[in-house]
Amino acid sequence: MANYTTYSIATHWLDGGLVLCNNIGEIDLSVYDNARFSWDDEDGSPVEVFQWFLTSWCESDVDYLERTFGLLFTYSDKLDCFILCVPHWGTMWNSVACEALSDDWSRINPDLLITESNPNPEYKKIRTF
Repeated sequence: MANYTTYSIATHWLDGGLVLCNNIGEIDLSVYDNARFSWDDEDGSPVEVFQWFLTSWCESDVDYLERTFGLLFTYSDKLDCFILCVPHWGTMWNSVACEALSDDWSRINPDLLITESNPNPEYKKIRTF
């Protein structure tokens, strides 16, 4: 049985910076060639990206987020940064289910999984200064 968390938890797990840049495909065509995912889903339908976010994550961060949550990324040659490709729109990220692909992550963070008793898990990172 698959485990799910929220898209909000997945995208905030590594504390990266995200800047919305929906016109990146017009600015830098390399984002289409550098996609780290197939532009066709398992049914052969094209993957639609509705939002594009410039990120502060490095390659090892992106590898982790892809393996752990199945997030979609590409790379901008012009901006020299990874781009988070969001294949949904119109719903707050804390209401979008995201599969927790890593059994280790799910085992260590059971309170962050969507369950019948916890339908809206929240991740609250406490910062110390």
